[in-house]
Amino acid sequence: MLEPAPLSSTIFQGQMIVELSLTSARIGQSEVHMVVARADGTFVQIEAATARMSMPARNIPNGPIVLEETGSNHFSGVTEFAYSGEWVIEILVKQTASSTTLFKIAVEIKK
Repeated sequence: MLEPAPLSSTIFQGQMIVELSLTSARIGQSEVHMVVARADGTFVQIEAATARMSMPARNIPNGPIVLEETGSNHFSGVTEFAYSGEWVIEILVKQTASSTTLFKIAVEIKK
């Protein structure tokens, strides 16, 4: 049996970063972990963070990735990748009632 292929990536947007990791980059269940910080790595105050994923090649629209805050600006959840191929993960970080930043990354899921 093949070992799951973990994925870890840092996504920059403006003065913030999101560190995203998946425990498996293969079809099936994967834990999702993300940490939000300033681009210099220091703490940034946020109100909330949400995530969603889609697979444009199969016309699968955005569906939520249910996350819970497990630490300061650290969010975790579990998702299911039904197909191999390119999935798009979008992360929305809400700093204030009127300020939300979108982070977007394409991830390759293997069989």
